[in-house]
Amino acid sequence: MENIDKNQSIHSKQLKKLKEYGIAMSKEYETKEQIITTSLAMVEVNTMEDVEDLTEIGIEGVVMSAEPFVFHKYENGAPFTKIVVHVRTALHNSEELVGKEITIYEPGGLITKEELGFLEKRAPEAPTLSQEELSEEVVVNINGIKNSFPGDEVALYLVKVPGNELGLEEDFYQIMADYLTRFDKNDETELYERPDTEIVSDDSLAELQENPIEIKDLELLNETISEIAEEKEG
Repeated sequence: MENIDKNQSIHSKQLKKLKEYGIAMSKEYETKEQIITTSLAMVEVNTMEDVEDLTEIGIEGVVMSAEPFVFHKYENGAPFTKIVVHVRTALHNSEELVGKEITIYEPGGLITKEELGFLEKRAPEAPTLSQEELSEEVVVNINGIKNSFPGDEVALYLVKVPGNELGLEEDFYQIMADYLTRFDKNDETELYERPDTEIVSDDSLAELQENPIEIKDLELLNETISEIAEEKEG
């Protein structure tokens, strides 16, 4: 991709190329086995006040690149997706980042069966997996949510995390509670919306959901984020 003038926004032709590349990458991911894991946030993020209380900065921008990253802390690996976002608009405490690129690690993404621990997790009666099968890549989606792809226009509320949390030398940004402070632009409505979840049914997990977010609250939050982004862009 051509370089971005850090004092300018992304022009429409480049955004179109980024989106085309992101769509192609997304389709390639869809050809792989999909694994949905459940993660329940122990915090409520129902209002704009909740979003800002949990995070340090808010930005609006475009995903420039996305690549898999596997964190090996224990015997098995944990999948993440490293995304680089070009900041177009400061939404909250981030004026100095406009025109710059920031790095974010999203949980979930591409990982091999061996890294994910398929060998150890298989049932005793299951046939042994060959090395070829263990090297197959799968896509892990937290609560069924796809990771970001190049060309995605996003409004993100973030915290900065020490690099050593993922064995990195440089600090990075992270979305709170896996996805609760991430809002993707809907190209049809032009609104920023929190991704839909697909939580795996489990009675023990259901007990943790004492205060499920109301649909009306989420719609209002999406509208508020969209209004802030529109106002700041203007």
